[in-house]
Amino acid sequence: LSPESPFIKALLNAEDKQGVVYHNIYGNIDSSSLLPGLRDETPGDGVVSVESAHLENAISELEVPAEHMEVHQHPESILEVRRILIEQLVDNGRAPPSDDLIEHVAHGMSIIPSKDK
Repeated sequence: LSPESPFIKALLNAEDKQGVVYHNIYGNIDSSSLLPGLRDETPGDGVVSVESAHLENAISELEVPAEHMEVHQHPESILEVRRILIEQLVDNGRAPPSDDLIEHVAHGMSIIPSKDK
């Protein structure tokens, strides 16, 4: 998506909705930029700079050593998304508290309570 994209402009100008929680996962590689617009020394994923990827209102941020098209597949990203989803289940009362949750996950048990309970 181009920074000039109408979608990106609307997204950047949208007001934050009350109750929406933001998390951020972004890549940072040590090699040169994949795009001519980013200088070799600009930290980022080869397309998006770290500075541009930062979200001021995110409650968590994770930097992974991955290129732009690989961030979502990086093992740390996958574990972070899993952590966020489980955290949301616990916070919304849809999963047991963290100590019980660890036991459930370790034994491959469902963390979603059945509707019978």
